Amino acid sequence: MHVLRTPDAPPLDVVLSLTQPRRGHGLPYLDVGVLSGDRHSLAAQSSRADAGAIDLTFPLAGVWAPRWPGVELALELETLAHRGGVALARATGRIVAPGCDVALDQRLLFLSERRAARRPYAWTRATLSGTLDGEPLVCVVETARRRAGSVVLPELGRLRLFGPGARALPRDCAVAPLPIRAEYGTGRLRAAALSPSHRLVVELDAPPAQTALFEVVDPDGEAAYAHRASDAKATLTLTRRKKVTHEVALHGRFEWGARAGDPRVTHRAWRA
Repeated sequence: MHVLRTPDAPPLDVVLSLTQPRRGHGLPYLDVGVLSGDRHSLAAQSSRADAGAIDLTFPLAGVWAPRWPGVELALELETLAHRGGVALARATGRIVAPGCDVALDQRLLFLSERRAARRPYAWTRATLSGTLDGEPLVCVVETARRRAGSVVLPELGRLRLFGPGARALPRDCAVAPLPIRAEYGTGRLRAAALSPSHRLVVELDAPPAQTALFEVVDPDGEAAYAHRASDAKATLTLTRRKKVTHEVALHGRFEWGARAGDPRVTHRAWRA
C-alpha cells in the first residue's frame, strides 16, 4: 500500500507480508514495513506480529477496515484503475501502523497484492502514476531472477500500462504486458520494451538518500533485502521511427531486492 505524495504531504509506504514458514521454521507471522517522509526526513520501521486468521485481500471499492496487531486501516476507497493485482484508488480515512498515524482526505494510493511461495533470488518492482490527456495512467515495471538449486536463471521482466490515460496510447502498448530488458540498482532503473509500433523506455531516479533497507525473510528462513524508495520519479518515453510521440512524467514507489544489502543505503529499517 503506497500513498502518493501531494504538495503538502510526503509519501507513505506500508508493506504487509503474511509469511507461512515451512515446517520447523516457526509459526506464521505478519511482517510490517513502514517507510515515510521524503529526502529531507526519512523514517523506516519494521515489525512482526502473530498472524492469526487474517486476510490481506483488498476490495476495489467501498470500506476497507481490517485490523491486525499494531496495524489498523479504515479507508473508503474509490478505485480509478486496476489490473493484475494492482489498483490505483482515491482514499479517505486513516492508517495506523508502527511509527505512523496518518489521516487521508481524497489521497491517491496504490494497493498491490502478490502471492508467492518464496521470493526470487533478485527482483525489482516500480509502481508509478502519471497523467495523460488529463486522465490517470498507471505504469508497473517488474523483474524477477529466480534460482534452481545453485543455478541462477536468466532474468524475466515486463511492463504494464493501464488506467483511463492508457486510452491515449497506441493500443498495442497497453493491451497486454510487454517483455522488457532492464538495468537497475539502488536509486536507478532503466527498462526498455518493444511493441509492434513503438519503443517504450522507463527511466527512474530515486537517490540512495531517499531509500531505506528492509530485511525480509523467505519461508525457508533465508534472508533477503528489499531496498525501498517511496518518492521515486520517472519518465515514460514512447518513440516511433526515432521520433518521440509521448513523454509522461511519473512518480511512485520503487523496490529492488537482493540477497545482500547495498552499503550505500544508510537508512536501515528499525525493527520494533
